[in-house]
Amino acid sequence: MPASSEPPPRIPSIWILEDSKLQVETSRSALAALYDVRGFASGAAMLEALSRDPPPDLLMLDWHLPDVSGLEVCRFVRSTMNLAELPILMLTATGTSEYVLEAMAAGANDFVKKPFSEAELAARVAALVQISFLHSKLARLERSLRVEAEFRERFMGMLAHDLRQAASR
Repeated sequence: MPASSEPPPRIPSIWILEDSKLQVETSRSALAALYDVRGFASGAAMLEALSRDPPPDLLMLDWHLPDVSGLEVCRFVRSTMNLAELPILMLTATGTSEYVLEAMAAGANDFVKKPFSEAELAARVAALVQISFLHSKLARLERSLRVEAEFRERFMGMLAHDLRQAASR
């Protein structure tokens, strides 16, 4: 059987930015069966981890925090990573349409109002993690196609050179 070019399956990771330990544990209990969940109490700590560690498959950001707000973290992440590369789910107890629009304008992929049902959170997270997975797969395929195209280009150049040499003899 030929070797697969797909990497071995791994547990998707989710980082949660939330200053309430209870809320982190509520989210963790809803998601831990399928995901590797890591909690952060401050935006600065999450941004520091993003700068040194591989990014997760999804960020869940609480809007209102004592230091850097989840919205500010969202804007910062969007300055370097697109919506498919690192999906962001905003969480807040204030779920007015103005908040939803502001979160989406800042680069959030989705929005959940607290308190949330575990089933709704799990469904939204699954959809966003799937986006992240598909983006990663597409990026791997694109890299593979670029390598193949470069090889073909070099091969065609060598073939054309050899044909010119043979014709001139």
